[in-house]
Amino acid sequence: MTTEDERRDKSTLLEGVEEKIKDITNKLYVVLAALIKGNRVNCSNFAQSARLNWLVNRLQSQQASSGVLEVLHSILVDSPEVLNMITESHILAIIGLLDRNGRDPKVLDVLCSLCVNNGVAVRANQNLIWESLIQRRDLLLQTALVDHVTCMRSNIVVGVEDGESMYKKWYFEVIIDHIEQVTHVQPHICIGWTTTHFQPSPGHDDGFSSNGIGDNTYSYGFDGQNIWFAGRAYDVSNNDIKQVGF
Repeated sequence: MTTEDERRDKSTLLEGVEEKIKDITNKLYVVLAALIKGNRVNCSNFAQSARLNWLVNRLQSQQASSGVLEVLHSILVDSPEVLNMITESHILAIIGLLDRNGRDPKVLDVLCSLCVNNGVAVRANQNLIWESLIQRRDLLLQTALVDHVTCMRSNIVVGVEDGESMYKKWYFEVIIDHIEQVTHVQPHICIGWTTTHFQPSPGHDDGFSSNGIGDNTYSYGFDGQNIWFAGRAYDVSNNDIKQVGF
């Protein structure tokens, strides 16, 4: 084994150790958050400038920022007096996490807890957060065009039961006489089958997207290339099949 191989092995070993240390450290902070959450006496132990500064400084570490956010949120909610010790540098450090991690819900929860104290607005914190984010609105809100789904079904329903003489194989024809593309998303048609529990949502549902055939577990559809089920596409195409689209 050469010296270069030894260095490579040591580097790989250290990378694995660092990941484990990062995971363990974060979990320790999560445990700490669970211990102090809802307990004002325990949270008040952090109502000291030195301890609060140390905690906020830990946010700069990639190893434990997620767990530290949970601890900080618990302290701000259950120990309102800590808000009196929050400084501008603390708030800017928390806002800086949005630049690093994006719109992390935990960061937003901490910022929310800084804005209100016992049901009363903390104007100084609100103004500072607003002034810091107004020039970078995309950190909190982004807009995008989403698909609009229109669902149709045949006007003839065939019921089949065991022992009946009803012909069991039916087909339906659908004619689309006009398609107009109005966004960058190319329109397409998806044909499939649904159960009685299927409820299409052409607009926006709780998931902030349209709900059509193949978007839930009560239906599945085929667009000429993929089978759609529960919102996921399963490729079943081959070189001789082209996507049904317009």
